[in-house]
Amino acid sequence: MLTVRDLMMPDPLTVGAQETLRAAADLLTSAGISGAPVVAGDRVVGMVSLADVMAFEVDDPGVPLFRPEQGEPFEEVIADEADGIGDPAPWFATLWAESGAEVSSRFDQPDGPEWDPLDEHTVSEVMSRVLFHVAPLTPVTEAARLMEKEHIHRVLVLDDGAPVGIMTAWDIVRAVARGELVPAAPGPSLVL
Repeated sequence: MLTVRDLMMPDPLTVGAQETLRAAADLLTSAGISGAPVVAGDRVVGMVSLADVMAFEVDDPGVPLFRPEQGEPFEEVIADEADGIGDPAPWFATLWAESGAEVSSRFDQPDGPEWDPLDEHTVSEVMSRVLFHVAPLTPVTEAARLMEKEHIHRVLVLDDGAPVGIMTAWDIVRAVARGELVPAAPGPSLVL
């Protein structure tokens, strides 16, 4: 019986929870992998994938290119100022509410490239905090069932609570291609 230990990659690459999304994406891409465990100190605290980074990028509204007309907000500020109790700063802050960056940071580099939210957000903001894990001696078929049930592409391998490896769907595909894993039940053969 083939076990997770037979297929797992020992000592997997890890990503720090406080790494920027840009740094994490660069690290995963350069290593040729699509995801990795996230660590804070010596503890595994989650999993991050390139899909998590892409989902963040797609959902991020970015820097607005224009602002809808907001009426005449100066009238309220001026009326409050006449009483001596108003503060115009909150109104100006609303102009930048969706900018994704501190105003002072934007003014520091007026000729710089367009603002990049992947450099401003960390892995801890997008990682999955649910850790699906198996033991090294878990049968590969059982790990594959877990991956199918949870719709995940990788499982962390823990031995007495300590991370010792990672097994991915690709590891299982390679084992099937090499004939190391027999199908669970006979099915129709695929003829191309």
